[in-house]
Amino acid sequence: MNAMVLLPVDIQGVVVSYLDDIEDSTNLMDCYGWGLACLKGNRTMVESSLGNFTFSALTWIYENMHIDPSADNNYAIIQTSSLGKIECVRLLLKDPRVDPSDRGSEALICASEYGHAEVVRLLLADPRVDPSVDNHFPLQIAAANGHGAVARLLANAMCT
Repeated sequence: MNAMVLLPVDIQGVVVSYLDDIEDSTNLMDCYGWGLACLKGNRTMVESSLGNFTFSALTWIYENMHIDPSADNNYAIIQTSSLGKIECVRLLLKDPRVDPSDRGSEALICASEYGHAEVVRLLLADPRVDPSVDNHFPLQIAAANGHGAVARLLANAMCT
């Protein structure tokens, strides 16, 4: 049995991308420990790619790699918010190192821009997130993109 199947599929893709220059990658991929070592050796790459992983892969990374989810100026929370990955956003917000207000509340701005109402609601529940950031930009961008439900959430948050 190929031990790489123990890695979530999108994690396998990361490992495989680093095996491109190695001739006999099939033998190397049979080793689960080698795959994990490859990932740990490329910690910065994994940290900067957190937002692109599925919830199961993100959970696996947390349990096995002990990486910093706030790396790259909280890129993971920004990316997962932008993509509407509510489970991933929820998981990231549980880590005290993650700051959803980093980069001028970019996570909220991105979720608002793409109409991810549940992500916006979750981010607004965090006291560090300011819906009026940058002259009410999250509200402006939600309205400009026709996301009425998100715009109402933001407007209501500013009234409380």
